[in-house]
Amino acid sequence: MGTKVDAQINHSHPYVAAVQRMNELSFLYSRMPLLWISPVWYALGYGNEYDHNLQLVTNFTRQVIADRRRKLHHQHLTETIPNLLDTKTESLKKKAAFLDLLLGVEDEGKLTDEDIREEVDTFM
Repeated sequence: MGTKVDAQINHSHPYVAAVQRMNELSFLYSRMPLLWISPVWYALGYGNEYDHNLQLVTNFTRQVIADRRRKLHHQHLTETIPNLLDTKTESLKKKAAFLDLLLGVEDEGKLTDEDIREEVDTFM
């Protein structure tokens, strides 16, 4: 996505910790039918913890998308026409990140911000 979390090295990153805890809570939820009752799920504190972690994950992805959008917009403004036409330019040889492709489709009006966020969540 053009962003490094270093999940294999930095296990204490808030995004990594939130995803791990959400997985644990999802497993617990699926294994204990009593937790399927919403008041019980929230009374035991699992619901609030899950919601908090979900908010962390969602906000992180939105921030990644916003940062990348800003960077692409700035890059687009600073590129000149000769650079765009030169096929030997290093920036054109570089492979685009998946998020860059999604943002390009967004410019065409085919994806909403929420669609992009869902796709980014899938791959992050």
